[in-house]
Amino acid sequence: MTDAHDPVTDRHRDTSSTDVDPLPIDVDSRSRRAAVATIGSLGAGVLAGCLDRGGVKGDGSGTGTGGSESVETHPATNAIEGSPTLGPEPGTAEATIVEFGDPSCSTCAAFASSTFPKLRENAIDPGRVSYVWRALPGVEPWGRPAARALWAVQLADPEGFWRLKAWYYDERASISEDTVRDRTEEALVDGEVSTDARVDRVLAAIDDEDETVRERLERDERAGKETDFTGVPAFVLFRDGEHVTTVLGNQPYGVFEGALGL
Repeated sequence: MTDAHDPVTDRHRDTSSTDVDPLPIDVDSRSRRAAVATIGSLGAGVLAGCLDRGGVKGDGSGTGTGGSESVETHPATNAIEGSPTLGPEPGTAEATIVEFGDPSCSTCAAFASSTFPKLRENAIDPGRVSYVWRALPGVEPWGRPAARALWAVQLADPEGFWRLKAWYYDERASISEDTVRDRTEEALVDGEVSTDARVDRVLAAIDDEDETVRERLERDERAGKETDFTGVPAFVLFRDGEHVTTVLGNQPYGVFEGALGL
């Protein structure tokens, strides 16, 4: 778990997004059971974020229904070992949240700047929630090489992973498929992103020359595909080891609070 002063909460600019509307319910005033029932009843009304399953940018939809699968058996947690994690190990806290995201996704960045800081302050840092991030790139062409760079840093420096992800969100408007390699190298060499990961290994991952990184990203994408996501960000929620619901898009803190009984 990283220290309290972390760029994932400190360095994000205001990236409020209109791509996704919040759920039209006040889950703050309801029990977890009522919140889950309401989320499930919305069906296609729950809007997704940046990525359509076919690779087309735009809003997707999802059911948001719960199920009987556990944190050990749900497809979202397949091959999750070693994934970027904040808080306790997955499945050991009151609740576990598995996010599927893309470093090039504007809605993911909006969530990171709007909802995530409160989620971290109230639930992750106190040890009540395990928070896992998995890559599901495809929003912009540079999202995939950036996801490989993130995995390369994660394998060498888990804290550095969160700093690089925050940097990608902050700088995404100025990054393209043609510049992602050079921009990442500059950020690492100049110290704009502090990490113990070797720059040459991160660049090799961007160039798709690192077999371990390639395998890790394939695991993430396979888990996302098996979970049938049509957009990112997507969040799979578990409470007491059991799957509660799935939340799609940049939803407010109250949705997570209500669904997980935080």
